Amino acid sequence: MRPILADPKVALKTLTRFAESLLRSSNLNDLVWEIAQDVGDLLGFDDCVIYLNEPDGLVQVAAFGIKNPQEREIFNRIVLPLGKGIVGTVALGRRPERVADTQADPRYVHDAYSGRSELAVPILYGDAVLGVLDSESREPNAYTAEDEAMFVAIATLMAPRIASARAERDHADAVKALEQKERDQTEREQQLREERLEALGKLAGGIAHEFNNLLTAILGNIGMVRMDLPAGETTAILADAEEACLRARGLTKQLLTFAHGGEPVRQIGDITKVARDSIQLALHGTKTQARFQIAPDVAPVSFDDGQMAHVFHSLAINAVQASPAGGSLRVEIKNRPDLMPGSVELRVQDDGPGIPEQHRSRIFDPFFTTRAGGTGLGLATSFWVLKRHGGNLHLDPTVTTGACFVLTLPAVERAACADMHAPVEVSLRGRRLLVVDDESGVRKLFTLMAPRLACAVDTVATSDEALAAWRKAKSDGKPYDAAILDLTMPGDRDGHATLQLLQHEDDSVRAIVTSGYHDDPVLARHKEFGFAARLEKPFSIGGFEAALRQALESA
Repeated sequence: MRPILADPKVALKTLTRFAESLLRSSNLNDLVWEIAQDVGDLLGFDDCVIYLNEPDGLVQVAAFGIKNPQEREIFNRIVLPLGKGIVGTVALGRRPERVADTQADPRYVHDAYSGRSELAVPILYGDAVLGVLDSESREPNAYTAEDEAMFVAIATLMAPRIASARAERDHADAVKALEQKERDQTEREQQLREERLEALGKLAGGIAHEFNNLLTAILGNIGMVRMDLPAGETTAILADAEEACLRARGLTKQLLTFAHGGEPVRQIGDITKVARDSIQLALHGTKTQARFQIAPDVAPVSFDDGQMAHVFHSLAINAVQASPAGGSLRVEIKNRPDLMPGSVELRVQDDGPGIPEQHRSRIFDPFFTTRAGGTGLGLATSFWVLKRHGGNLHLDPTVTTGACFVLTLPAVERAACADMHAPVEVSLRGRRLLVVDDESGVRKLFTLMAPRLACAVDTVATSDEALAAWRKAKSDGKPYDAAILDLTMPGDRDGHATLQLLQHEDDSVRAIVTSGYHDDPVLARHKEFGFAARLEKPFSIGGFEAALRQALESA
């Protein structure tokens, strides 16, 4: 008999010390490793292994002795089904066993370390078998009845602590699983939203393209009629109609920006005018009044007027919703070269209740909204519009009254601005043009506009017809000076592919890209794709002339 068990008082003290040690850890992994270590140290056993009853069987989770070559590592971890081996039999039968000679017991499962005798007791908690406390010895018949009694007592003491720690583990695992399911659900919902948004974007793009083709014919023909009429009431009415068409074009741009964003089609201009016009239009008919403070000599900015109009419209609508009873929206615009060289800053501040601290970090997240019926896309879209412009949009955390949004945009050097707006003196008289567009109304419009600019024009509906016409004009000694290519022609090559087709025939082609899709990267960065100029639909005869002069000047 081991000395520690010879004296009942010593045995009691040993159990007391062991019971106290059980309070050191609540984490299941820490607990089982400390139990294995304490049992081995207190009882002087060569080996001690703890098995826990898990869904996949009895798993070795902690060990002392030869199965534990270094800290908290089990050599050759094994898993036993209930009923298999001595350990599995003890768990299934719920009774301890002392095996005097394991080599003579057919149930014995040989491991990397094979003992000659074994002591195994079930860890029972109520009706549940939590696992097995097991020890093997190099010597046969190494375990006594007193060893078994001590092992049973230890297993009894450790059972509630293991049950508690396991419950905490299972609870933590359940929480993690639930959180993961929530994350999966959120990601799935986000994916579905993005899929719906993408579908909406495609639908919006198609509608905008067709709508802009119609507007092109309307706007162009109105401009032609105005040119033939003397100034008066009729021409003023037609001017209003032209303005309405241009506003409709702005709406299609906003629709595309709302649906799936888009690369900005930039032009150098006065950002203050777009801000003032967009905000006043958004506030029209509301109880909120705009107050503008615009510094003199604000630097010009390169921007997409439709996308930036959408940004200012969204900020103004936010202000109205923040103060439905009425209030003021203060708009301050000034140069800020100290932020980044050549920067323009726009501050838009309402006098509503402000944005709660817990929501501030999420206001630019897609689909985040605290307003019933809101889409959560206004600020998210605005944020990315500014990013795509090389600028930034953020909420000023120092403003405690109302919400103050700060927009920054890189300015354009005035010298570069002057160069870009310098008049082009190239002559248009006698120029020959080829128009490729699948819309008959657009082709007809070009045939009406071109003679007004002293140009000759041929129109075709397909890319193959364009190549044939280009070849014929060249062979006849009357080559075209420029081609106007529609970017999107369903069932045919797009404008970029058509340009490549023509360039293979004639590498001196000067082409203008035209489209009703205002968010296409080819339209946004036309020169990178080989085009000399761009012409957004709908356009007036003035816009056509400017694009044509730019393309011819590029030669």
